[in-house]
Amino acid sequence: MQFGALQLRTLKKQLTNQQVSNDNTQGGAIMAKADKKETVEVEHTPEQKNFHSHIQSLTRKISQHQFEIDELMPSLNMYKQALAESMKSQVDDIPEENTNDNN
Repeated sequence: MQFGALQLRTLKKQLTNQQVSNDNTQGGAIMAKADKKETVEVEHTPEQKNFHSHIQSLTRKISQHQFEIDELMPSLNMYKQALAESMKSQVDDIPEENTNDNN
């Protein structure tokens, strides 16, 4: 069932202070329960379904990339530490020069 903008505003006012949840099993419909009253189903528009798909896709991608970042960070830190130690030993090998400018 599709609602116009005015009907959705009216429905929104009716649902104020009531439980509203997103039910993914109903094709992205919004299920609203009015404290032991009837359940109202509002279908998403194609645009809203598209937004929902993007949100799910981006959330999945961020989660996957975060997992990969968590795996990669120890290796990155190891290489940073190895470079720092290598540079420190290189600096330690440089003979100290006289800093006096009196030639």
